[in-house]
Amino acid sequence: MVRVKAHNGQYVLCRVLLDSGSENSFVTFRCAAKLGLKQRSHQLQLGGIGNSTKRHNSAIVNFQAECQHTKGKVNVRAFILPEIACPTPSATFQSLNSLPDIARPLADVNFSKSRAIGILLGSDVYEAIVMSGKVKHDS
Repeated sequence: MVRVKAHNGQYVLCRVLLDSGSENSFVTFRCAAKLGLKQRSHQLQLGGIGNSTKRHNSAIVNFQAECQHTKGKVNVRAFILPEIACPTPSATFQSLNSLPDIARPLADVNFSKSRAIGILLGSDVYEAIVMSGKVKHDS
């Protein structure tokens, strides 16, 4: 879960999948509409498994995403798609009653509920996200 800055300046919690193997970032039509993001038309060519490609009439949106806990921010340019992935996990399961003590809070406390993914953040912003909140040392 990340906080995404909507068109009206308010932040909205969105369910995100972080995918370092994706060359671009994506957002669903539903999520983009919920955020009220300004869309610009774009022809998108997606490549997939087995070197398959498919053209989509799509749109591009820009938004700012912020980690709930570290407050690290990243500017995202994302292509709009009807759907990013099947609801994740594939089925809701009963989570453990008590999670072991962990140093960091969970990004999604409702991880065990099957729900849609609204945003996929790809390698275009992966490093900025992973490095936010971490201390960098000079070598």
